[in-house]
Amino acid sequence: MSTTSWSNRHLADKQLLYARYYDTQGGLVREFVPTIQTIPPLGTIELFVPRADMAGGSGANFLIAWSAESPASPLLVEALHGDIREARSLVFLTGARPVKVH
Repeated sequence: MSTTSWSNRHLADKQLLYARYYDTQGGLVREFVPTIQTIPPLGTIELFVPRADMAGGSGANFLIAWSAESPASPLLVEALHGDIREARSLVFLTGARPVKVH
């Protein structure tokens, strides 16, 4: 399972334009945010990928785009990944890195 959160650490609204989920080969699996979502000041949007969802594979990625009406700090993007079973648990965090999309 994976829970990905986008947090607005700014005192003005930000718009999440899209959150596209890609598989290990770089193919688009699905669009998690089909319409623009407003993230209020200090608000968070979370997306959940269940452990049983194998569509993304081991190298799945999200590509997100956001905007703000005035200059703003970037969204804080983190994901919690977990494989929790009776005999063992594996949990780790990842953070986002900016990429240029042309």
